[in-house]
Amino acid sequence: MVLNRAQFAELIGKSRGWVSKLMAAGMPFVPGGGKGHEVAIDSVQAIAWLIERERHKATTGEPETLLTERIRLTSAQANKAEMEVSQMSNLFVEKEAVKAVFAEAMVIIATQMDGLGGRLASELAGMTNQAEIQALLLRETRRIRATAAAKLGELVNRK
Repeated sequence: MVLNRAQFAELIGKSRGWVSKLMAAGMPFVPGGGKGHEVAIDSVQAIAWLIERERHKATTGEPETLLTERIRLTSAQANKAEMEVSQMSNLFVEKEAVKAVFAEAMVIIATQMDGLGGRLASELAGMTNQAEIQALLLRETRRIRATAAAKLGELVNRK
């Protein structure tokens, strides 16, 4: 999940200034492009960087109890971010699946529209009142719309 500096600070339980220090220390981020434009921080990459940083600190002699606590906190925060990303990914549908549903929907609508003349020809042939013709066409197009909507609902639930 891509976050701005304030959102990332909230995620890891630190201040914006602390996040700025992490960025200066090498945490991955995408610059915002000037004053007033927020940086973009990929939370998964940044948390992985934090974990690796803590592991590196372990080899440089930082006290074990503090290190263990920091690793546990960073790991928990990474798990939380991963869970949030997982939840967010359920909101998206693959482009190819959407294309397939729309293609099938268009075939359904086109087939119904192509048959419109044949279904109504004999009925329309005997009509002279414009209001009756309009009402018949409106009923038929509404029927097509309802049929297409029902089929589209079936497609969406099937995919």
